[in-house]
Amino acid sequence: MPEPNDRDGMKSVSCTRGELLAEASRALRVEGRENSVAPENARTDAIRLVAAALDIPPHSLLVSPETPEGEAACERVQGFIARRLRHEPVSRIIGSRAFWKNDFIVTPATLDPRADSETVVALAGDIIEREGLNDRPFTLLDLGTGTGCLAISLLMDYPTASAIAVDIDPDALAAASLNSDQAGVADRFTARQSDWTDRVSEHVDLVISNPPYIPSADIADLAEDVRNYDPHQALDGGADGLDAYRMIARAAARVAGGGWLVLECGQDQADAVDTIMQRAGHRTAINGRRQDLAGIERALAYRITKASPLQSRSPAGEHA
Repeated sequence: MPEPNDRDGMKSVSCTRGELLAEASRALRVEGRENSVAPENARTDAIRLVAAALDIPPHSLLVSPETPEGEAACERVQGFIARRLRHEPVSRIIGSRAFWKNDFIVTPATLDPRADSETVVALAGDIIEREGLNDRPFTLLDLGTGTGCLAISLLMDYPTASAIAVDIDPDALAAASLNSDQAGVADRFTARQSDWTDRVSEHVDLVISNPPYIPSADIADLAEDVRNYDPHQALDGGADGLDAYRMIARAAARVAGGGWLVLECGQDQADAVDTIMQRAGHRTAINGRRQDLAGIERALAYRITKASPLQSRSPAGEHA
């Protein structure tokens, strides 16, 4: 960052927005390469971080680069860049992530929403429109809601929808509730603390989820941005990464028999998840697979089998 200058016996920092951005970009490019912190994203990360540190829209950096900033601003930028060079994700530094059509508050209790998960929103939207759910009031259930990004994005797109969003972590639910309020859908968003479907007695039309799907032994090998900052309970899918899918396969018939299920899955997991769902009696939806931008099958959709009388009476056994 620009060096401090003595003026009237006081030490101060003289810098412009353009200088701050240039130095932040250089640090992330050069030092980021040494630290393996995505130097290819240096310019984009620098714009987001400097703008957040200055509390201005990102475009202001580009249209008014000569605007001077004081010592406090320079120190905030330096602090943000130092955190990024320690592999802290940009979204966690600035406290929000752009997802679908909105910005979502991100906290230590929530996963950092990623573009891969937008495939769930897109595929669920296809189901909603093809099946005419949006022609009437309908209810969706978001299992493991985190920031609430999946449910809230669908509520914003479909005014006739309401959502029950469950999570085991009350801090995650607090973040989701804030996000629903910011998005203007709080009146249709119910946050509920529950271990999966244990406290869900309602029948819903659509179940969505981005469940934990990383095999337990693989977590130690994840990128530092993920391993050190995403909550492990939202990552750990058990020995083979598929524990949550087995639970959801059993629970779906009770809470949404005859309805629809849309899930995110990890790389190379689509066939294994499909086998679990087919064995539970759920049928793959028409055009029920969606790839992410990297060409990985990321979202899967199913028509849920109707529950047996025993399944309908109680959630007991869903974790067996």
